[in-house]
Parts: sequence; structure tokens; C-alpha cells
Amino acid sequence: MIKVLSLPRRKKLAFASLKGWNYEINKDLVAPSVIEFSLSGFAKNLLGDELGDLYKQIDPTTRDYYIYRILKEGRMNGLMITTPQKETLDDIILKSFKDGVKDISAQYGSDTTKMEMGRYS
Repeated sequence: MIKVLSLPRRKKLAFASLKGWNYEINKDLVAPSVIEFSLSGFAKNLLGDELGDLYKQIDPTTRDYYIYRILKEGRMNGLMITTPQKETLDDIILKSFKDGVKDISAQYGSDTTKMEMGRYS
């Protein structure tokens, strides 16, 4: 489970936007923006750390297949671990969330109440 208590205020507010979200991509909602920006780095955080430069050579279909398998099975069997730190899937999800909020804030300001999907799409 993601440790929300340890997040800075801006990230707590972004995380709170996900609570109760019905998964509707609505231009007036903050949650779709948070998800979109978090997902953009998820693949890189999940696979790129272990694959290094090879990550850039993976076509999107293959990349998505590996992500699907990892999420379905809940582990990363078959991947060669090349970094000294072994992250859990929760660690990677939290890092992707933090990176996403950082990226959206850098582009559109740090007021999480103004991160609606319609502002950047």
C-alpha cells in the first residue's frame, strides 16, 4: 500500500483526487491528469531501470505486453536485475506517481486543484 502520509501536501492533494474517481476521462477532473502524467513514466520506471539503453529499443507493443504480464502476475520474473536496489512494484508505482505530479506541476503550476485534464489536452 502506498504510504500517503509521507507525501508532501501537493502530492497528497493529487493523490486525494484519485479517491472516489469513477475512471471517467473528463476535462474538468484532476484525476485523469494525475494518471496520465504518472503513466507516462511508469513503463520507464518499471522496465527502463533494468534494461538501460535497451529500453529505448523496445517497441510499444512489446513494452505493453511486459507491463501487462508484470501487473497480472504481480512480480517481475524473467527480468534480469541489473541495479543493486531491488524495488517492489509498489515502489515503482509510487515513484511513477511522484514523477507524474512533479512533471505536471513543472508544466502547469503547483496548484493541484488546477490540474484538470482540459488544461493540457
